[in-house]
Amino acid sequence: MRRKRRESPISLFSFQDVIMSVVGIVILITLLLILKLITQPPSSSPNHSAATVSARQLQQKIESLNSALQEIQKEITQQHQTKLESVVTPQIKNQIDAVIATTKRIDTECNKLNNEIQNEKKRTENLKNDLKIKSTFDSKKQIKQMKEQLDKLKIEKDELSKQEKQLQTTADELTLKNQQLDDEITAAVPPQLLVSIQKKADKKAFLCVYGQDGLEIIPTDGSIAKKFTSQSAFYNWLDSCNKSTDHFIIYFRPSRFGRYKEIVDRIKSKGFDIGYQVIGEKTNLINNTM
Repeated sequence: MRRKRRESPISLFSFQDVIMSVVGIVILITLLLILKLITQPPSSSPNHSAATVSARQLQQKIESLNSALQEIQKEITQQHQTKLESVVTPQIKNQIDAVIATTKRIDTECNKLNNEIQNEKKRTENLKNDLKIKSTFDSKKQIKQMKEQLDKLKIEKDELSKQEKQLQTTADELTLKNQQLDDEITAAVPPQLLVSIQKKADKKAFLCVYGQDGLEIIPTDGSIAKKFTSQSAFYNWLDSCNKSTDHFIIYFRPSRFGRYKEIVDRIKSKGFDIGYQVIGEKTNLINNTM
């Protein structure tokens, strides 16, 4: 690499020295012309008095020209001094080069740091995108697993429903067989149920048998039994009873399992005390209260 030739202070000011020399020559020529005018003999022309220049005036012009020359020389000297002060020494040049090198290094490091920041931003953005993709994938996977579990539960539910239907069919068959056995036993020897109710002075019990043929009321005080073939007739009679002294014990036959709760709730809503139990379809209820 070629090194730039450094100019010496003398070469820097050679052009200005030439200018100063030229200016001096011009002033010298001017002074010679003025001197020539002074020494020239008077002219014989009519305008001789007007063209003649007094020595005093010429002296004044010479002094003004000297003053201008001094100003020009002073200005040239100041410019010389300025140029001398602006000369860059090797030490200053080295300092400037060091500053420039440091500036370039800092600029390079700044660019490198900026590139790292941009790369980090890209990595962060990519990581966010990866997390979103992973989250979406995990969510889809979880939803898929839940659907599979739901499908399995549906299959299990269907299986349980089938088993429930089979069990219900088996229970119905067993109930029918028990009913048939009860009918056979009843036909052979009708069962009997003796009921004894402890008498109380302030209470009167009514035994109620609820079967296919209606609702039979058996008083425990020896009065005449009553039989109702409809629930509405029974409810009308119930309104005539006294909830403070009367209470009921109801015996339900299997043929009335589906309706016993309605009767019990209706009697309770009227404020009566009530008890109940189940008896056979053909069981004869015998009041043994004394």
